[in-house]
Amino acid sequence: MDELGCPDIIFIFGATNDCWAGAPLGEYKYDGWTKEDLYQFRPAMAYMLDHMIDRYPNVEIYFLLNSGLKEEFNESVRAICKHYGIDCIELHDIDKQSGHPSVKGMEQICDQIENFILKKDKEWEYELSLIHISEPTRQAEIS
Repeated sequence: MDELGCPDIIFIFGATNDCWAGAPLGEYKYDGWTKEDLYQFRPAMAYMLDHMIDRYPNVEIYFLLNSGLKEEFNESVRAICKHYGIDCIELHDIDKQSGHPSVKGMEQICDQIENFILKKDKEWEYELSLIHISEPTRQAEIS
């Protein structure tokens, strides 16, 4: 995790193998991890995101949540991402072969990521426009 260079964006595609392998969920834990904690999904994921945010403070980080996972893993990913302010892109209707994305599935993943980011950018532009609209009003109130 420490040798990714200087990326602008990091995509983490996680939870699938943990879910398939029946990894223990563990408790939600956001600091003070022990070695034993890291053998459980929730504390290990929190540790990873905490480390990534600390190591790459100016990088956009997205978590990709595969379709077809057990709901307790989905909920865990959503909660941990929310805690760290990481956008969670929940994939859906991915074409797969033996559980893994096919070429068509990889294209679908690409399209879903692109749509998520474009939607996020439009929402950000809208929020910025609201700030610019309210700015003259705020200046008038100060005067």
